[in-house]
Amino acid sequence: MIARDRGSHAPGAVSGGQLMTRCRPLSGSACKSFAGGPSIPRFLYIRGLRPEEGRGRETVKMKYLASGTLAAMSLAGVLFLACGSDKTGDGRVSQRGESCQSSGDCEPGLVCVRNTCSVGSYSLTPTGKQCVLSSCHEPIDCCPTPPPSCPFLLQQCEGGITFDCQTYQTQCLCDGSRFTCESGKCAQACMPATAVTSDTCKLLGAGFSCVGGRCVECTQDAECPMVTNVARVCRENKCQIKCTKETDCDPFYDCDTATSTCFYVGCQTNLECIAKTGNPLAVCNATKCDVPCQSDPECLATISINPNTGVMGGLQVCIDAHCVDVGCDSDDQCRILNHILGGSKTTAECREVPAP
Repeated sequence: MIARDRGSHAPGAVSGGQLMTRCRPLSGSACKSFAGGPSIPRFLYIRGLRPEEGRGRETVKMKYLASGTLAAMSLAGVLFLACGSDKTGDGRVSQRGESCQSSGDCEPGLVCVRNTCSVGSYSLTPTGKQCVLSSCHEPIDCCPTPPPSCPFLLQQCEGGITFDCQTYQTQCLCDGSRFTCESGKCAQACMPATAVTSDTCKLLGAGFSCVGGRCVECTQDAECPMVTNVARVCRENKCQIKCTKETDCDPFYDCDTATSTCFYVGCQTNLECIAKTGNPLAVCNATKCDVPCQSDPECLATISINPNTGVMGGLQVCIDAHCVDVGCDSDDQCRILNHILGGSKTTAECREVPAP
């Protein structure tokens, strides 16, 4: 509390109606006392008033001023402590799953990833294998599933009903030679047309033909019909979109107007790779998307299937500062990732990654 002297007993004190320039300490703060103590900080210095100007009322006012100043200082200290550190209020570091601003806020062994303390390493090593969808191991696996009426048809056939015998043979019996199994994919067996039989590849579509021992989709542009009003051309025995501009092609492809075909050009910007990978750390490096990293949690899982190869991506880890797929080590792992249950004709297998 600020106190005023009634007389001129202390050096420098004044009497009468003059203003006084001395005060007593406020709660231990620096203030020049009547005994000649240390100087008062300027932000706490309150000048006295004439005694006849209502000493009681002004003293109360100065009490409030002093109390308000101390309260403001206390609040500022609390805010400084709260904002000046991301550690918990009791001074301990953040545990796994707790918030953070940097890895220094987390306990040793953890790193700060996306403002959350996490383990720095999953302790996983890439296996050099990958999950691949497989529909067959041999041609007979490509036969369609017989209808449930087959037992009844067989019974009727054995009873002498000729029509049911014919139906049973066409619907319930399968000749594996009609198919081929290549890299886990079923394909129509390639048997060129003869004077008696037609080209077996025609079963796949009017444009399919048996060329070089395999069924191809086309041999000329005329064998590629329009799809949803989009013209197509035949390139490398496959029907492709006939393009006239870049937007006619898939992302990362451009249009060769001379041949009206799309060709791969890769990425051009970092944002394209962020959109493709879903990882905000992705960058475009020499037309290829890459995700630089310092810890495993910075890499994201890419649970997706390449429709052309059947290869499935999975969990990624940080190896040599780059996110790479950790791969697989069993068929069951691949089946679990693909939600494949027992009895399905399609399965998933863990295979060695082929050499580039």
